[in-house]
Amino acid sequence: MSGMSRSRVRFAFALSAAVTLAPAARAGNDDELPVGNLAAMTGAAVTAKVSDASALWYNPAGLGSVERTHIDVSGTAYALRFYSAPGLLQSTTGERDDGDVSEFVTVPSQVAYARDLGRGFTLGLGYFAPQASNLLIRRSLTAGDAANQAEWQVAVGVNRVQHNFAAGLGLSLTPRARVGFSLIGTYETERQSASVVAVMSRNGVQNQLTASSALGTFTRVGLEAGAGFQLQLGRAVTLALSARSPRFLVQQSSDATVSAAVVNLDDDTLVADLSEPKQGTTPLHVFRAGRATAGIAFEPSPGTWLSVDSTFNRASTTNAPASSARPSSTAASAGTSW
Repeated sequence: MSGMSRSRVRFAFALSAAVTLAPAARAGNDDELPVGNLAAMTGAAVTAKVSDASALWYNPAGLGSVERTHIDVSGTAYALRFYSAPGLLQSTTGERDDGDVSEFVTVPSQVAYARDLGRGFTLGLGYFAPQASNLLIRRSLTAGDAANQAEWQVAVGVNRVQHNFAAGLGLSLTPRARVGFSLIGTYETERQSASVVAVMSRNGVQNQLTASSALGTFTRVGLEAGAGFQLQLGRAVTLALSARSPRFLVQQSSDATVSAAVVNLDDDTLVADLSEPKQGTTPLHVFRAGRATAGIAFEPSPGTWLSVDSTFNRASTTNAPASSARPSSTAASAGTSW
């Protein structure tokens, strides 16, 4: 195999491996989709205001406000996202192609149940889907000149959804003070794929084909606990605090295959054929740091209110222990209703 062929194989092989096997990062408020009707209308600024079954997710103290047994269903959440990656493809001779793509996601976001147990206690059970992604990028780039030209085509796909199952208990200490606790189990699936195809031409005649592909599937099972408090000051103002423990990775499995090949088109001979399957499991560790949210709601008249939330957490990668977490971050949101 020539030195140029080896370089092309290494480049395609490394690009597919990097795209498919790169660790996913989490930073700031990682709830991509609002769960529950109230959160969808107010930008999820509901820590101080939530008083239905979606309190399981945002602040379990809100369960203490439930006065009757009910089921909350948010049938579908819609999300339209736009991504931009300037210089996604670049050649050493200066040619480049930017990556711009849009994504439309629809998922059922919540099914939650709250039951009044009496004596101020309320039980909550629920399913929540705050994260989902279905992304596909296809780009191409032509580099070189007529004497020595390369046509590259790259495709990258990501399909991911996070399922959360929660149970919690809320308690109304007084008509103005409530506390709550929750336990949340997470099951996350992710599928990543990447392919790189290059056709080399010399003096207008195609003479070599380089192709590589990578496919990876991941499953993660996690567990975390939550606690919250709501305090109503007078008639119009409510203060709240909600906290989540670090999410512990109970089990993670991965299965990935990376392959690459080079074919001489002059005589249809296979110059190189590489394939590398990978499998693995990850021991117990923290894969998302804990977070705390403080909220305040102002209700000047019944049915008219303004609320603000501020979230603080230490962002960490999903495949790395909390000790390697990146700097702390905050996120704020506001909502209103009338």
